Amino acid sequence: MDPRELLMVAITACIWSFLYKETIFYRLGEKAFIGIAAAQTLCTGLQAVWAQNIVRVTGGDYLLIIPMLLGLSYLLRLSPTYRWISRYAIAILLGVGMGMAVRVAPWTFEQQVTSLFMNLTQPNNIIIIIGALTTVFYFIFMRKPGSVPDTISKIGRGFLMVNFGAIAAGVLLTRMTYLTERVHFILRALGIIPF
Repeated sequence: MDPRELLMVAITACIWSFLYKETIFYRLGEKAFIGIAAAQTLCTGLQAVWAQNIVRVTGGDYLLIIPMLLGLSYLLRLSPTYRWISRYAIAILLGVGMGMAVRVAPWTFEQQVTSLFMNLTQPNNIIIIIGALTTVFYFIFMRKPGSVPDTISKIGRGFLMVNFGAIAAGVLLTRMTYLTERVHFILRALGIIPF
């Protein structure tokens, strides 16, 4: 058996020990996972900075020094004394992001609405339109019990409940997929199944 696979099986068993209760093995697996993930993120980030910025700056693209300094100023968030410097980088990032969103969002929204209303022969589009309008009605308008607006709001609430149920089912299915993959890996690593 490969020692790396044996280590992965042991860490998986440590994490699964949480199903019983929070044990020292769970804490060990948790800390190992967080440490490895942080180290991988740091190494990937440093490689990206080296490939995207340092190499290009040494090649003569000196304008990249400005975003590099803004990015480095994010790290000053960790210092109580110089935390205020990081606010400038955050303000610039938020300003640019909001500007791009305002520029792109109306076109995207218009494109989505027109593509929805273009083909009203499709039952799915009609259901989406009814669901969107009744859901907005549920959140915005006041209603008295037993009135027509109350009935429309109940339809909107029904659409919301179906949507939340579909999201919850998707999350559960994703978790079961992860569990199936991990059980298959453990059985293969221990030699119980050959493939």
